Amino acid sequence: MTSANPLTGASSPSAGTDPTASPSSAGSNGLSNPNTFITLLTAQLQAQDPLDPMSPSEMVDQLTQINSLQQLMQIQGDLQSILALSTSASQTATSQAAQNSVSQANSSTSNSLGINQ
Repeated sequence: MTSANPLTGASSPSAGTDPTASPSSAGSNGLSNPNTFITLLTAQLQAQDPLDPMSPSEMVDQLTQINSLQQLMQIQGDLQSILALSTSASQTATSQAAQNSVSQANSSTSNSLGINQ
């Protein structure tokens, strides 16, 4: 019997699978989707043994870990955006400083040669 992976839609054998074992299998942006939480929760509830259900404290712990991971992924994305903007601003400032240096060098060379601009 096969079942569809709730994160990727790919089918895989259902025996011995743990839908919460590897959240990284969803790819780098899998947990950034707000619907992923509901999908994971639904898959976990469907896959658990009805005669030995997960304790509420274990479920809360896992939900907290998923939420923390989502927040860390958001922070990482924000920091990458800030780094990109900082790098761009630095390159612009360096370019402008170089242009000013060349302009001043040309001006001083022209003045020393007695050329009026």
